[in-house]
Amino acid sequence: MNRLIRHLVWRCSMFYHIYWPQFWYALFLPRRILSGPFAGMRYGRLSTGSVVLPKLIGTYESELHDCLASLPVREYGYCVDVGAGEGYYAVGLCWKFPHLKMTAFEQSARGRRRIRALADQNGVRNRILINGRCGAGELQNALNTEKRCFLIVDVEGFEDTLMDIRLVPALEKTDFIVEVHPERDASLGEKLLNRFEQTHDLTIIRQQNRSGKFPAAIRTPACLKGKTGYLMNEFRGPQFWIFGMARRVS
Repeated sequence: MNRLIRHLVWRCSMFYHIYWPQFWYALFLPRRILSGPFAGMRYGRLSTGSVVLPKLIGTYESELHDCLASLPVREYGYCVDVGAGEGYYAVGLCWKFPHLKMTAFEQSARGRRRIRALADQNGVRNRILINGRCGAGELQNALNTEKRCFLIVDVEGFEDTLMDIRLVPALEKTDFIVEVHPERDASLGEKLLNRFEQTHDLTIIRQQNRSGKFPAAIRTPACLKGKTGYLMNEFRGPQFWIFGMARRVS
């Protein structure tokens, strides 16, 4: 009974502090991304597995913006997004780069429906293959192509199993960004770095404070004045990213 009560209290708190404000504030923002790497892309007001306001504002995972800008995107023929949510990266990359083809893995049926809807809104549905759960075998099949690939992984702790070059040999020649969640295994980041140190040039990207980084060019409605800190808040736990560029790409 105590566990049930604690869960209900937690759910009520999440609704009051996150779910409801996210939905309410989003009603006052355009249904397009306002800044960042996908500025101008049509976007919805609901998300899967993350908050939506930083995506609409364009500050979502701003730590990765420089990495995305540095990618040799013209050399990629194919991208894979594992843990695609509602399609921020899967649809965004296809929208920005018309030559790209994408495989998006999303375990949630709701997320897959939102990916399809977002892809339709932005006219890229014919270039995105949408799948469900991704294991090592499915990832190997997706990456096993003659074309150079880029991989995004956000799987809430499953990265230890999925990012294993012994189970997924195609990772050896794949560029990637993997979100690392060390709350269950504090040595997880070190494990991943050791696995790829011989095959990739690796960069660790730490979370940054969002304070004072609201895009100056964006004008928010009067009702959102003073809410910029909340609009950019991604409500993240302890995590970081590993950015890997393969030394052998063919």
